[in-house]
Amino acid sequence: MASDLVRLEVWAFLGATAVILVYKMLKGRINMAGLLRGGTSLIAVHRLQMVAITLFVALDYLQRVASAPNFDSLPDEPQNMLLLLGGSQTLYLGGKGAELLGWLSFLSNNGIEGK
Repeated sequence: MASDLVRLEVWAFLGATAVILVYKMLKGRINMAGLLRGGTSLIAVHRLQMVAITLFVALDYLQRVASAPNFDSLPDEPQNMLLLLGGSQTLYLGGKGAELLGWLSFLSNNGIEGK
């Protein structure tokens, strides 16, 4: 009975937090303008994949927490999810480094990027 009450409180808190965040994003109180933009390009692919994979892994973990039989400890994340997240961050850093070093500048100079 007590664990059901705790589970309900956790879901109520997470739901209220999600509603507040989405509301503030829609009203423009949380600036999301440059989240996916990189340099001169309209959408930076390395940022897009990092955001998508991070959300995927976070939602997977949230589902594991929700389906846990008790609240004695947090569930372990499978190694493949950690490797996916680490690989995503590595690709992001590689794309960021290429962007900062100007290795991708030939794309914007030829009019390929940013259309």
